[in-house]
Amino acid sequence: MLETLLAVCKAGASFDQRGWMLATAGNLSVRDTKDAAHYYVSASGLQKGDLHPTQDFVRMGLGMRTPPVHPKVSAETIVHDQLYAAFDGIASIQHVHAPRMTLISRVIGAGNIWEIEGLEYIKALGFWGEGDIVRIPVVLNHHHIPDLAEAVVAAAHKDTRVPGVLVEGHGVYAWGDSVAAARRHVEAIEFLADICWEERFRS
Repeated sequence: MLETLLAVCKAGASFDQRGWMLATAGNLSVRDTKDAAHYYVSASGLQKGDLHPTQDFVRMGLGMRTPPVHPKVSAETIVHDQLYAAFDGIASIQHVHAPRMTLISRVIGAGNIWEIEGLEYIKALGFWGEGDIVRIPVVLNHHHIPDLAEAVVAAAHKDTRVPGVLVEGHGVYAWGDSVAAARRHVEAIEFLADICWEERFRS
């Protein structure tokens, strides 16, 4: 498990260096490799570029209330919890506030779909077919976090091939069957957002 948590720390450091998790923003998690009913999530209020694998994660059980202990976890842990409960194949969830995807989410708006086609980089999201179109949903940034969790999970169910959901004005929840896959999906979504912003939305 230590090696897996180290991989999560490396992802956090990379995202932080790129400006995607500044000012303690975002949260990262990974399912327990020995017990699928539990997962580890980054503690709240920490710089994600400086995470320590044995000190800065909290082990949670599916459906567990956020424990009132130190270190505390973000209220958004419930989003991770509900995604793990809904999809057995998810091994890691990474929530970042990268700039381009946040801008794209605002332009497209909650309740709409960001359609991406004709770009080679959709292969990084698992779309290899000729003429494939990636449809990433955008959900409302609910301030009541259980409502946000419900919205993200419902959107994820609409097309289970798409490994991420945008939250309007907030960022992305992306996931994968490994820490490396979830990280790749975050990176690909931000790259695609950058291209689409320059091509279609920049005024």
